Amino acid sequence: AAALAGVLNDLNQNVRREAAHALRRIDDEAAVRAAVANFVHPDFEVRNHLIYRFVEKPHPAAFGPLLKILDSSDSRAWSSAAQAVRRYDGEEAATAAYTLLDHRDANVRTQVVARFQEKPHANSVKAFVKGLADFNQSVRNQAASGLQAMPGEEATQAALAALAALAKVDPPDHQVRYHLVARFIAHPDARAVGRLIEALEDSDDVQEVW
Repeated sequence: AAALAGVLNDLNQNVRREAAHALRRIDDEAAVRAAVANFVHPDFEVRNHLIYRFVEKPHPAAFGPLLKILDSSDSRAWSSAAQAVRRYDGEEAATAAYTLLDHRDANVRTQVVARFQEKPHANSVKAFVKGLADFNQSVRNQAASGLQAMPGEEATQAALAALAALAKVDPPDHQVRYHLVARFIAHPDARAVGRLIEALEDSDDVQEVW
């Protein structure tokens, strides 16, 4: 790991990028320290390899530095950092992820919403509801997918409220409504009947649920 870390500053970009790729595959504490120390490397491809290491192998020492990347101006690294943060378990990780629902980058917000679907938490439904109000379609779709899969009364109430609110939206958000209607196939609930009848009268892309 130490030898590879030294090569990260080679004058040849191909050499240093291959060194980063190799370092990404070494599973020891020295490699973790070297990777985190080079999160600010001037070569983006080197940074990206080293960040992506923690998508594959999350490590506690990298969590704080990954959050710093997401709070920095290094926009090209945000996507990989968000993918890595998405992999972490525990209350601290869930709390930090929830704050990222206000991140300026839509891809980061989508990754965070997906995290609450993959790793159910007390704030999962709140995260989905917040995502449904996002201006970005990908974030809304991911949030609706999360509610579609989530069992429980809180998720049911949120899905019903969202369907009621979306009935008033013009133009209609068919992709989101599709997910919310489909929820009641996996999780039937008599309280959804009225909204499902409305869906039967709606456009073809929502009727396909049936």
